[in-house]
Amino acid sequence: MQRARLIEVADAPPPRQGEDGALLYHLPVRILDPEAFNNPAEVMARMEPHRQRERTEAQAAARGIVELVTDYASDDAEECLSSRFAGLYADVQRACGGCPPCRREGCEPSCDALEFSVEYPPALARVVAPLDEVDPVLRRILGRPPRLIATWSGPRVLASLSAQVALVAQLVHSGFQQVIYPAAWLERPEVRDELALALADPGPQRQPRPHRLVPDRWVVRDRYPLFGLPTVIVYPPEDVAADRLYEALENAGARGIIFPAAIHLVHEALYLPTPGRRFVEHVDGLTEPADRLQRLLEGSEKLPEFF
Repeated sequence: MQRARLIEVADAPPPRQGEDGALLYHLPVRILDPEAFNNPAEVMARMEPHRQRERTEAQAAARGIVELVTDYASDDAEECLSSRFAGLYADVQRACGGCPPCRREGCEPSCDALEFSVEYPPALARVVAPLDEVDPVLRRILGRPPRLIATWSGPRVLASLSAQVALVAQLVHSGFQQVIYPAAWLERPEVRDELALALADPGPQRQPRPHRLVPDRWVVRDRYPLFGLPTVIVYPPEDVAADRLYEALENAGARGIIFPAAIHLVHEALYLPTPGRRFVEHVDGLTEPADRLQRLLEGSEKLPEFF
């Protein structure tokens, strides 16, 4: 249906475990042509050319695999196995641990450097421009490099963190398009509803912005793909859980996922056990109390002037 432009897959979250232990897959989609679904025959007619083409391609690839297995089983192959696979399938990386032809030639095991890229649809080309989309006032607050630690105070519990819902929504409306948050934070219906309403209503002077919300467990446990977008990281109030999230983000950075701007929303006393330091002492960036940052974004407090 996506290939026929009837729907568009909006996201691909990892599966979650149901009460009976079975994995549950939920794939959010956008319906691009609602009227077509009133006519099942039209839907099938639009899908069929795509299905037939894929069936033909799959059958050709299967025949190619049969021929490949036959050649290598008889030891008649003269070409590296990885090259044969690359001829059958598009978008593959060549690697060989020592197939029969390579062993005969005395070739060492080899592997091409892995490549990874994200191609955005033309409609999203503008909204993923790294820092240009961030509100100028917020860019001034972030400084250089564009990194900021926003600290909140009070009891170190999720209930206290819920007071930051308005700030997170303001940051999204100001151009931050990726929010990583503690999964348990939005399991409370009242917090989830408040954030949804705040994100849906940017105010009279702003348009809603595309954004993605990523639970911390997807980053820590499932290595969910992150994009190089201006990102707000809402850390859990517990030291160990926050430390795991910080380490996962550091590992993502080592894999080449760089946020053009980042705001770390943390409790003022948060401690990272792995480096053995308080968060505000360990992580580079300017530090602002969360309530003052919110006032600056609202315009009720002026930015300091620097000479």
